[in-house]
Amino acid sequence: MHFYKRNLSKSIYKLNNFFLKIVLVLITIYIQGSISNKLYSNSLLAANNKPSLDYLNKKDSREYIIGIGDTLRIEILKDNPNFSKSTKVDITGKIEIPEFDRVYVAGLSLSELTSILNEKYSKIIKDPDINIEVIGYRPINVYLDGEIQNPGVQKFYLLNDENRRLEQFPTLFEVIQEAGGITNYADLTKVEIIRDDTISNGGGKIKTEINFLDFFLKGDNTLNLRIFDGDFIKIKKTNLPITGQISKALQSNINPKTIKIIINGQVEVQGTLTINKNSSLNDAILYAGGFKVGKGKIKILSFKSDGNYVKKIVNYKKNSRKGSESNPFLSNGDVVLVGRNAFSKANNYINEVSLPFVNIYTILRVFDLTN
Repeated sequence: MHFYKRNLSKSIYKLNNFFLKIVLVLITIYIQGSISNKLYSNSLLAANNKPSLDYLNKKDSREYIIGIGDTLRIEILKDNPNFSKSTKVDITGKIEIPEFDRVYVAGLSLSELTSILNEKYSKIIKDPDINIEVIGYRPINVYLDGEIQNPGVQKFYLLNDENRRLEQFPTLFEVIQEAGGITNYADLTKVEIIRDDTISNGGGKIKTEINFLDFFLKGDNTLNLRIFDGDFIKIKKTNLPITGQISKALQSNINPKTIKIIINGQVEVQGTLTINKNSSLNDAILYAGGFKVGKGKIKILSFKSDGNYVKKIVNYKKNSRKGSESNPFLSNGDVVLVGRNAFSKANNYINEVSLPFVNIYTILRVFDLTN
């Protein structure tokens, strides 16, 4: 009897599991069908429906915050040019406006300034309808930190009468690219962006973290955000070496295809060389035309963004594997010194490889330690 009950219990248990699996499969099919139908029905709506006139008045959800250096066009009365003015935000954060002279506007969004001026002019004009636009943007200063080849401040200029560099705000991709690209340990799944918030939203800073790797893997352009003046971008470090996914990003043009190095001393061609980004020491020596007689020791100086440097003494071997101790890969800004007294001339070329963080103190300190 007990044996029969145990078998019956097992049969009921198996039957319940069977029905549970069927229910889960049906739910999955239903969900997938619902999603497919939704996508399909949305595509039909997009094809059959026409956008309304309201679409023409669609506003950008990203509020531009006015700052020092912006040039504004303020129109107070359309039919009266005396009540319209182009004015630049001066170093104190103020602009000149008709009838009220100078007012402080730095830190306001365009919509906030429009609302305030409508209220201010309503005291002297009946139903003012003020229109404000930016006709000249200030330079865009972006700070980058983390796994960036050249961390620090990058400056961009928008299209205006003086500078013709960009016609729109730079994207996250363009900013990283301008900073020399990413390192082999960049965690693109965790890119942090911090920017100023509008006063209407409480002011201060807002922060977001995005998976920028999907921009490369899935072509998700919504992740390639527009970057504003004052934005702070940080790319975190992964503890794992470069993976196939990061390699996908590096295969794009986010990293430059070439680097600049300095080579000096007992080589045929001395000075600044532009070489492929995956070049090694042996490649650089070939680019420089090979050794002269009595080459001596080879030293490689790699400068960091904080002004410090790393010095390597390399035991050159002609047939060494790329990336080995005797044939290391080179980075942008590396200084290769062949033989004694090679640095005395090499310091003349440092500015040519765009190393603003290498000051005269660093040069003198390196000179003392390399001779």
